[in-house]
Amino acid sequence: MNKNIYLVFAFLLALMLACGSSVPTQQVIPTEIPQPTEISQQQQPIELPTSIPAPTTAPAQPPANVGERVQSGGVALTVNGVTTTKDTIMGPLEEGKILIVCDVTIENIGTEREAYNPFYFKTRDADGFEYTASMFAPDPTMQSGEISPGEKTRGNIAFEVKPGTKGLIMIYTPMVILNATEIKILLGDAPQ
Repeated sequence: MNKNIYLVFAFLLALMLACGSSVPTQQVIPTEIPQPTEISQQQQPIELPTSIPAPTTAPAQPPANVGERVQSGGVALTVNGVTTTKDTIMGPLEEGKILIVCDVTIENIGTEREAYNPFYFKTRDADGFEYTASMFAPDPTMQSGEISPGEKTRGNIAFEVKPGTKGLIMIYTPMVILNATEIKILLGDAPQ
């Protein structure tokens, strides 16, 4: 048995020697640091910025009320009215749910074509819970697509919530890149 241990030890030693080890080469670092030369009156030292400026975004807007036209970037949005229902295009909702239905107008007030989509909308309640747009908004349902400058589109966006949900705020995030913020509209409390 001792012979086997010696063989294993010899094998491991041979393996370590075969792998070898490389010794890093040393670099010679000069001990003298060159002294700066005088700057002539015509040459000025370059001042580097001490901080990087943050990208500019539009300031957050306070939530608007139903019926108010709100702009962000190249988009203007108006919630023309809010209703509730328990029925969808697919039939009645499950027990304990209602649809908050928002009649929405989106306008392109910019210079480029703007995309729109019902899934750019969500709502948040007073407790911070978020609800995405329902696929079962009643007709005329907001479609998706693009609108040219000066054009507008209108349709219903719906959110499935529990009756009595407090402090609902609808949030629209336009898909414009520059100078846009979320548009927020106060919807109030869902009826019991």
